[in-house]
Amino acid sequence: MFKSCFPNSELGGSPNDPPGTYEELSVSGAKYVYNTILGYFAAHPDKLFVVITAPPLSDSTYAENARAFNQWLVNNWLRESNYALNNVAVFDFYNILTDPNAHHRINNGQIEHIPGSRNTLYYPSGDDHPSEEGSRKATEEFLPMLNVFYHRWKETAPLQSAPEAGPATDTGSQPQQPAAPSAVTGSIDTFDAGAVPGSYGWEAFPMKTFRQRQ
Repeated sequence: MFKSCFPNSELGGSPNDPPGTYEELSVSGAKYVYNTILGYFAAHPDKLFVVITAPPLSDSTYAENARAFNQWLVNNWLRESNYALNNVAVFDFYNILTDPNAHHRINNGQIEHIPGSRNTLYYPSGDDHPSEEGSRKATEEFLPMLNVFYHRWKETAPLQSAPEAGPATDTGSQPQQPAAPSAVTGSIDTFDAGAVPGSYGWEAFPMKTFRQRQ
């Protein structure tokens, strides 16, 4: 799972801008980045990638752009790219934090995505990080969604390795190893390797855990 912090909701340009040709902090630039990384995801069908949309800002200057971009991620990104695998999913963290009536959840066994009536942060914590209330709401909606994402992926995920076996006399009955994916060039990082030269590599930031109030 991966997400951008709330400053990435400050996207320039216009809500309906198409994907651009280079990365920048704009609607078209963000679409370009997400289209580009699909090549890496396609090369690793044995892994599940879950996009968590960037949280909203309290400032409304770029709020319409942020809303439009996240709607694109949820509804159009994979379809427009003709992405056929089940190893990529999107959870609209942004939407959930914009309104008490905004949801991205499982309801009666179906995925339900309900945009809110506003495009800015409804759950502030003193700055643009979500409050405990907003974080709890997001957690309650995300966990059932993750369960759906996981099982949908596992139904079609290739075998990671064949089980150990003795000498086989009937090769047709042995599990088939999936073909190795082709190399992907131009990636920002390989996710599996060490730090990219000139960078600090991947860094972990522990999340606060909230105890349920009695």
